[in-house]
Amino acid sequence: MEMNQYVVRCALEALHFAYGAVTQPDSPVKAYYTEMWGNELELHRVQVPKLMFTVFNGGKALNSKVKFSRFYIIIDIQGDEEDVDATELYFKISGAVKKGVQTHKLGENGFKPNASGAYFNAHDSHNETFKLLEDAIASLNVNTAERKYISIGINVDSESYYLADQSKYDIDGPKNLYDSNMLSDWIVKLSTDHPLLTYVEDPFVQGEISGY
Repeated sequence: MEMNQYVVRCALEALHFAYGAVTQPDSPVKAYYTEMWGNELELHRVQVPKLMFTVFNGGKALNSKVKFSRFYIIIDIQGDEEDVDATELYFKISGAVKKGVQTHKLGENGFKPNASGAYFNAHDSHNETFKLLEDAIASLNVNTAERKYISIGINVDSESYYLADQSKYDIDGPKNLYDSNMLSDWIVKLSTDHPLLTYVEDPFVQGEISGY
């Protein structure tokens, strides 16, 4: 039986609300905090799980021009940051990303949003995707030089572009294949060019010891 897309979306929204609730130490959730972390609650020591959700799906499997299979938004709020509301941040960044997609030349329909709210990556390049997300984050004016509450993650999905017979990666076209060292340098440059990139998933194929 196919699940109704609205049921999926409601379940996801409930999870986001729950995350927002447990990152706030005020009553009535303080009892939950105390139960988790002991009788004495020291908020500066509480390590709150980061919230990471997919905003763009692409890669080889979806015939996207952007080779990364996923772009994530990451929300990072710690236990003693009472003045920051995780739920509010989630809705604000989701709205900012949606606005960026709607103003793209293809419009929202060109990005084919799915039941979870994530979009097909219809951009022409990963840099174009980074720009949309960076602009969306900047529009909220929440990040500072000292503290990044919202950042970006990617799934490189290197397995899809690995040529086992040559032990190289077809990241930049068949005439410019990358070995593990070249791919490593490229990812480092990527994080330098895009400082909000804080999470990189599957940068090398399984067993690529030198790459890792």
